[in-house]
Amino acid sequence: MAFGGKSLQADAIIDASGTWFKPNPAGANGLAARGETAEAVAVHLAYGMPDVLGAARARYAPGKRVAVLGAGHSAVGTLIDLVRLAEAAPATKVSWLIRGDNPAKAFGGGANDALAARGALGSLLAKLVSEHRITIEAAFRVSDLAATQDGLRIGAGSACCGRSIIADELIVATGFRPDPRIPDRAADLT
Repeated sequence: MAFGGKSLQADAIIDASGTWFKPNPAGANGLAARGETAEAVAVHLAYGMPDVLGAARARYAPGKRVAVLGAGHSAVGTLIDLVRLAEAAPATKVSWLIRGDNPAKAFGGGANDALAARGALGSLLAKLVSEHRITIEAAFRVSDLAATQDGLRIGAGSACCGRSIIADELIVATGFRPDPRIPDRAADLT
């Protein structure tokens, strides 16, 4: 690989392409949902795992309707933290939007999980869901987002056959994308 006229040789290459700062969009097809980039919508969106119990607490409580999109570890951790936040601010409502039909995949292996901490998080999430402290919207493939007088309208499906929910905030925990740019200089690698 050449950097500024120099070549480097290596036995292996590690792709560390900066995914943390390039979140996947909310749209179910891998593209931004209709309206996702509009300023009136963007102010209601957070990506990844916002600090809902700390620095971002005021944004999510008291009394906010917060939806979390995703079924991975970031979504699980955020949902658990939002329920903890709702314990201190009871009017806070938590909704979990998953693209698949079955939320149980996110519960992991419980006590039999190869990673005990991961199993404990999954078991806690399952308990919170069974206690109805989290509302689940399964098979919810986000197609459009719109700021309305009632809050953020999160739509799934088509205009004729879709459904929607209203939230004050949407946390998009759908993973991250690589940054395919090749740095111009070796210094850009640090």
